[in-house]
Amino acid sequence: MRAEGWFAQERLAPGPDVPAEPYRSPATPLGVAHPRPELAAPPPPPPPASGPGRNPDPGTALPDPGTALSAPDFASRFPGSPPPRPPLVGPLDAFLRHPFMTLIPLVLAVGAAVAIGLARLPTYTAEARVNVGRINVPAFTLQGVIQGNTTLAASYSRAIGAPAVINPASRVAHISQQEATARLSASPIPDATLIRIDATGHTAARAIVLANAASRALIDYVAVLNRTSGATKLLARYRRADVVATVALRRLDRANLIYAHHKTHRAANAVVQATADYDKAHLFATQLAGVYSASLSEAPGNNLLQLETPALNASSDSGSVLATLILIGGVAGLLVGLVLSLLRANRRLLTAARQ
Repeated sequence: MRAEGWFAQERLAPGPDVPAEPYRSPATPLGVAHPRPELAAPPPPPPPASGPGRNPDPGTALPDPGTALSAPDFASRFPGSPPPRPPLVGPLDAFLRHPFMTLIPLVLAVGAAVAIGLARLPTYTAEARVNVGRINVPAFTLQGVIQGNTTLAASYSRAIGAPAVINPASRVAHISQQEATARLSASPIPDATLIRIDATGHTAARAIVLANAASRALIDYVAVLNRTSGATKLLARYRRADVVATVALRRLDRANLIYAHHKTHRAANAVVQATADYDKAHLFATQLAGVYSASLSEAPGNNLLQLETPALNASSDSGSVLATLILIGGVAGLLVGLVLSLLRANRRLLTAARQ
């Protein structure tokens, strides 16, 4: 029986709450017992100091790990321990927690954008088209003429801001020259011999009148420019011919004077030659004078520009501007609402960061 009790005691491992049985050898009497150090239980460790995760009061139950405690509750339950840092709330969670705080700025911004778009005066745009070049050209030169007219369209479109175009257009539209300059624009149509003239106004009628007036003023200006350019060249040629005729007349006078003092055959031939030179130079100068006068009175029907399509109606920008304002207001209101909801959802984190 002793041996069985001894072996049974050897098989049982001492626990932290079970004291080790005294060791009895077969030679030891029953009344004498010696403890066995290697089988004795170690003494229990000292209780830990208060800190995070420690329960200083054994009578107080620990909270559920899934339950978040406020800073005052945490301080009352765990004195001396720093409160836990609140988690950061994202935009989606902030919107789900505070949807009205996000939607109210959005609705207000969109409403303000609609009010501004409906209150503003719309701007109307009218368009007129001017053709560059003539159509009565030989067929074998058509391709080259079209390319040249396309280049001319790009050049003539830049003349829309010339005073000779702005002044007549502003008088017809009954606006100032500065306002007409700001409301008029012209651009060549790609791969075409057309010039597009755009005019804006607060009413459709004003835009149409300004576009048509600018088109006619541009046509007249180019016609005068072409006539003036040709007339200038003719005038220069006439002046050179007149100088030649004047020199020939002086030579004729000198030859007559020599022949009056010396009645020789040589002097007579000089008079005949000087007379022929003067008559030729005088005739050429007279012809150039007539051509120059005719160029100044040339009819405008030979102009390179013709009104292809006059402005008949105008389009309003109220719809496009209203859509743009709504988009800008919606984006701005949504951003403001998300910022406010994020600040509201993360107020504990912000308070902890300030502390």
